[in-house]
This record gives sequence, structure tokens and C-alpha cells, in this order.
Amino acid sequence: MYPVADYDLTTFMKLATKILARAPGSMKYGDYKSVISLARFFRCLSSAIKYIHKETTKHLDIKPLNILVKCHPRYAFGFNVYVTDFGISRHFSSIENSQIDSTVAKLRKYCAPEVYDDRLRGRSADIFSLGCVFPEMQTVLCRRMIDDFEDHLDMSPFHLSLSKVYSWADSLAQADPFVVLHYSGHFGQGKNGRNQSLIGLIKRMLDTNPARRPTASDLNAFFGSNSCCVALREAFQQDDDVTHVGRRRLLNRHLSTPTADYAAFDRDNVETKLELILAAASNGHRDFLQALFEWGIKASLSENSLSAALHLATLEGYDDIKQLLLREGVQHLPPSISEETALHVAIESGHEELVRHILRAGGTQKWDDSGLVHALYIVALLEHHDIVSMMVEEGIDINTGDVSGWTALHYAVSDGNNGASRILLSNKARVDVRADDGSTPLHVAAESGFVDTI
Repeated sequence: MYPVADYDLTTFMKLATKILARAPGSMKYGDYKSVISLARFFRCLSSAIKYIHKETTKHLDIKPLNILVKCHPRYAFGFNVYVTDFGISRHFSSIENSQIDSTVAKLRKYCAPEVYDDRLRGRSADIFSLGCVFPEMQTVLCRRMIDDFEDHLDMSPFHLSLSKVYSWADSLAQADPFVVLHYSGHFGQGKNGRNQSLIGLIKRMLDTNPARRPTASDLNAFFGSNSCCVALREAFQQDDDVTHVGRRRLLNRHLSTPTADYAAFDRDNVETKLELILAAASNGHRDFLQALFEWGIKASLSENSLSAALHLATLEGYDDIKQLLLREGVQHLPPSISEETALHVAIESGHEELVRHILRAGGTQKWDDSGLVHALYIVALLEHHDIVSMMVEEGIDINTGDVSGWTALHYAVSDGNNGASRILLSNKARVDVRADDGSTPLHVAAESGFVDTI
């Protein structure tokens, strides 16, 4: 059967569990990539289910044994994941016909309650089953044992032990995972914040009401896609270049590369190296990041990529990583990879030190006056008094007007926001600055009925 795999997901998770049980600092380059691959599989599996459902098919037997992992040098992190075994899947011609009530073969542990009870079931049954697989993956990434998870459930199927599944998920939400990647829309939350968002999504996937579960498109929107997920359909390969025995040797070499040997690193492409440095910077892996610099990652990545790593490390409070990046010559922060400016993200996160760093590094040179007005208003709106004061100290004119001449105080009083207005006024925002239409903050406050804000 194509693809000829090296692991099913159960076995791959056992490998990752062994890797994460090792002493800190002893992780090899291939080990690190293997663990990152497991974290990337959230994206891949969500994209796969979205594709399956788009093709008007339900799988109806999602489980780790039907998820295969293949090792190959052309893959970004050395591994690709595949959803297989459509033996009990059902094809339907439209969404209207996507519900079935016929009896199908089922594996008790991972099946949705409506499947187990032979009730009407649709594509959301796959979401429930994937919601059973995801907490097992996150259990491994949180450096806990799947055996302990199964004991916690008294070896019962997920749908018969949901209260225990939820309590285990809540314990994972409070854990310190080794890595949680930056999924779409979750930039700047911090590793623990991203972990909690992920656990919240998993609990929604396990809702007993199929209508309340997220769709495959919802999952894809949450996780985003890896480049392999959006590539053209993979062509059938006879693997003449890498036989099964040869691939096993490749796998052994992939997992046994000495930390001091950068040969494996040197073979990797820019995409792999970029995600590695961002993962290391945003998850507190200083030793690995140091190794990346020793192996020459600066020569592999653009200045903006390195600056994004500094941005992430600072947002998430990893001062030792930030200092390492600064020592390596990373000097400024570009617009963030979440398509918001670094200054906006820093302001919204309340990181005074990062805001100062951006301002001193010339981050405002790319901004027009409207951008600065918006930044001042946002920081006042969030009541970060110290950051407003610091921005003024760093030379930002608090009375700057946007394209229409409105200042941050104009906007604050127009919205009737007392807290923001007080902060701006205490930092010498003027009530008599005239906009292009002649209005002042005092006029706006009177016209809006918010005179008390002044």
C-alpha cells in the first residue's frame, strides 16, 4: 500500500515520548525535528480532514493506527503524515446527503457517540474522533504518558468517559508543554496561552452534540496549514531512490545525528530552518537555539526572519533567548508574522520593554502619523499608563494628528472612554488641538455628550 510508512501515529508518539524523557540538553538535532513534527501534525491532520470532507467523503474510522508517518529527506522536517484506511468511509454527493444511519464497523475507543449508538451521523463524527487523537498528541508534547491518560479513563472509550477526558484536558491546559507552535490567530499569547487555546478547541471537538462541534474548516482556520498541506497532490512514488531498507537507514541516521554535527542541519531547507528558529525562540529552547547559531543559521535566514525570532522571544518573556539573539546581532523588529506591526502587537500585549526596544530601533520610521495615533489610542484604551509615558519619553508626540488631524485624545473622548482620556491627559495631551475640520477634543466631547471625559 502506498505510502509505505515507517510508523503509525501510535508508534511515532512512543518515539516522541522517549525523546522527551531524556535529560534536558541531550536532545539531538533529529530528535528535536521529530518532536516539532508531532506538533506540526495538528495542522496536517486538520488539513487532511478538511480535504476529505471537501471531497464529499466521511472517514468514520479516525484513529492513530490509521494515521501513518513516513520518513523521507524531501519532507520539510523529515516526516510526513497520512490519513489512511478508508475501509468503512462513506461517500456522499452533497452536504444534504452527508448524514447516514446505517450500521458501520467501529472502533469503540475513538468513535463518536452517535456512531456507537447507530444514530444519524455526519462529518462531525470525524471531528469527534480527531478530538480523541489530539489530546493523546498533546499529552506527549506536555511530557506526560499516554498510558497514564488511559488509566485515568479506566481504559474506557472516550465517548463513555468524557468527564474524565475533560479533567485530563484541563490538567494539560495547566501543564508546561515542550512545544506549542504558533497556530493561526494565536500570535503573542505565550506558550501556555497557546496550549490553553488548543485544549479549549479539543474540548469543543468532543462535544456530545454534533452541531456544536467545529467543522474541518474551523480546525484549518485555527491551525493554519504547513506548506506540505497546500502543495499539489503527492504523486505515486515507487521509492526507487529510497527503498524501504534504505529509508530505515535514513531514519536511523536522522535520529542519531550528534549535536555537534551540523551535517543534517546543513541539508535542511530555509523553510525548515525558519520554523525551527521560531519554535526554539517561542518555546524557550535556548540550548538548541545556540546550536543553530553555531551551525550557521544566520547565513541561512533573512534579517527579518531572525528579527521575528527576537520578537517572539521578547513577547513571551524569554530574556535569555532575547539576549542571545541580541548578541548575535539581531537589532530590530520588522512587522510581525501575524501581519500586524511589531509595535501594535507589543502594545496590545503590554510589553513595555519590547515597545521601548522597537522605538529605539527606529520602528516608528515605517509608520505614518495615523499609525502612531492609532498606537497611542490603543495603548491608552488598554490602560497601559506606563507604556504611554514611556512612548512620550522616547519622543512620540502625544498630540500628533492622523490624516484628518484627529489625535488619540479626539478618539478617546469620542468613544467616551474615561480611562484612556485620563491617561492621555496625564501625559500632556491637549484639549485644544484643532483637527482639519476645526474640531478639538473638547468640541468632540461636548458634541458626543461625554464632557465628563475631559
